[in-house]
Amino acid sequence: EIYRRQSPSDHLPGLELPKLVIIEALSLGDMSGLSRDDVQLMHRSGVAHLLGISGLPLALVATFVYLLIIEMIHWTFRPVKVSRTYNFGNLAMACALLATWYYALLAGFSMPTTRAWLMLLMLMLLTINFRHWRPLKLLVYSFFVFVILFPTSLVSASIWLSYTALGTICLLVWRWPVKVDEHRGWAPLFNLFKLQMGLSMLTVPLIGWQYQLVSLSSPLVNMVAVPFVTLLLVPLCLIGTAGILVSPILAEWIFKGVNVLFDLALDGLSWIAQQ
Repeated sequence: EIYRRQSPSDHLPGLELPKLVIIEALSLGDMSGLSRDDVQLMHRSGVAHLLGISGLPLALVATFVYLLIIEMIHWTFRPVKVSRTYNFGNLAMACALLATWYYALLAGFSMPTTRAWLMLLMLMLLTINFRHWRPLKLLVYSFFVFVILFPTSLVSASIWLSYTALGTICLLVWRWPVKVDEHRGWAPLFNLFKLQMGLSMLTVPLIGWQYQLVSLSSPLVNMVAVPFVTLLLVPLCLIGTAGILVSPILAEWIFKGVNVLFDLALDGLSWIAQQ
């Protein structure tokens, strides 16, 4: 395990980047280098949940690997039209699960990472067996399985924050479902805004109890921060982490670009936190 984890993490400190500790937190889930000021800034601006390896990076890795394997199979067997006879979706899902397992291994299989990976495993098993569960049922069963495997996690705040947020999302989507004609124009952004506002307001009691701090700017900040991290920073960090094993020079240039983006993001968060 030490050998597997040291392969990417041995190269990152040698890059000498100003925001290296944050890059390590987002790429490898190593938050030990974050200063107290960094942690307080994240909590005051309401984006602390975006750090570390959990559901978001694992879902991106799983999606990328799944689509990549499907495309490779499609183009490989296209001349003989074998792909129309056999369903290679299960093979692609197995590859995606294996890739996320290895990536979770890089994070040391922390509790948030393990929860996310078990959720992916349950989704894969349900898909292979052609079973469809409602999101709430999947949420309850995954909580039950995780607590059985790791009973001491009940004393951790992360499990309650994670499942409260997921349960809140299920409640909001059930109460205000998105209609088919609401996928045009500004409707998707408005629906995202309603979801973010509802999620922020309903989780305020738990966050305030846990951190003795409630970020009033959190709903608006997350409207920008979540897409920025999800669609830009995390994919670049994943590409850079994988690139270390192939071309350290290319990975260094990628992480330098990520460092510039982090500078801009942290300047914005600092200004918001001061307000």
